[in-house]
Amino acid sequence: MKAPTMHKMRFLLFPAITAASLAIAQNTGVTAEAKGTANVRAAIGTDAPILTEITVGTRYPVLARSQFFPWILLGTPDSLQPLGWVFLDLVTVPAT
Repeated sequence: MKAPTMHKMRFLLFPAITAASLAIAQNTGVTAEAKGTANVRAAIGTDAPILTEITVGTRYPVLARSQFFPWILLGTPDSLQPLGWVFLDLVTVPAT
């Protein structure tokens, strides 16, 4: 059996986001807005499937941040449900 590549292994480092951890993150009030257009992905990494696209003008709640990579998990503005992961350089996150 072929050993997994480092590329595939990095996805194994991220446990599922639990409802309890989202509840804590939702209460922070931190938001992010696209600098232009940004892909929202199903997982961390540019090879992960694109779920949707965000554009400048809408602020999205930040639900979580990767511990090891510069990616954040965004939620929907109205229901705070997880939307997907975005590379941090593609959004602005105001200082709190």
